[in-house]
Amino acid sequence: MIISKVGTFFNELLISWKESLGLLINKRFWLVTLKAVKETYSELFKRFWWLILLSTACDFLNGAHGRPIFNNLLYWSGFFLWLLLVYLIFLCVRSSIDKKNYAYYGSYSRSFVWFLLLLGSYWGYGFLVSYDWLSSIKVGSLFFVLGAFRDLAKIFSPFLAIYTFFYLDSPKRLLYFFKRFWSAFLLVFYTYPFCFVVWLLSILVSYCVLFVTNVLTHASIGFYASNVLAFFFVKLMFPLFVCLIYSLYTKQVHDHYDRYSA
Repeated sequence: MIISKVGTFFNELLISWKESLGLLINKRFWLVTLKAVKETYSELFKRFWWLILLSTACDFLNGAHGRPIFNNLLYWSGFFLWLLLVYLIFLCVRSSIDKKNYAYYGSYSRSFVWFLLLLGSYWGYGFLVSYDWLSSIKVGSLFFVLGAFRDLAKIFSPFLAIYTFFYLDSPKRLLYFFKRFWSAFLLVFYTYPFCFVVWLLSILVSYCVLFVTNVLTHASIGFYASNVLAFFFVKLMFPLFVCLIYSLYTKQVHDHYDRYSA
């Protein structure tokens, strides 16, 4: 009986992994994702263009004298505005029957506190992961916090994105904060190949953008300003990643609601 259940579990898992990889070449999946990308960028640039520029301006001004200061008002202002922008991107991507306007986004202001708590918990875990490759892979690979990619992995994390969507779709109570951790864990576990490929591609493309921008601009505007400009481009890429993960999230929840609704 136990052997039969274990065999059934692994068979179901392998089928789910195969299906998740199949999404990468599924035309309908990509059409849905591209539609979400178009709508997200349209909403983002329509309502929050000023937030993108303001967070980047804080970073530029913080290093205006050639050396950035990492514990002053400009630094923390830019950091907070970037976190707010990330949260708003999730709300832009997420489907809603309500009209998306400033009142809609304002209605989720309390949830932003929970989002910061989630980020703090997740990033705190990231700091516990060693820079040693072997231990990083053993401890952190499921949550995509590998040592050498740790900074960008905090941004381009399928687990964090899926967890956020689960929580936004749940009652805002402490119990669901923990229950949705398990739901997100299961979804990442059953779609691990897809999540890993999307995560790895996001990291590699981001580092290519950082490298090319630094090579082309560091001589003319300085190394720090070049880095800020490079991360500005990476920020603009982030909605693409979130749309991909949201397409996976909606399909999985629709097809396997009982698995993730506990």
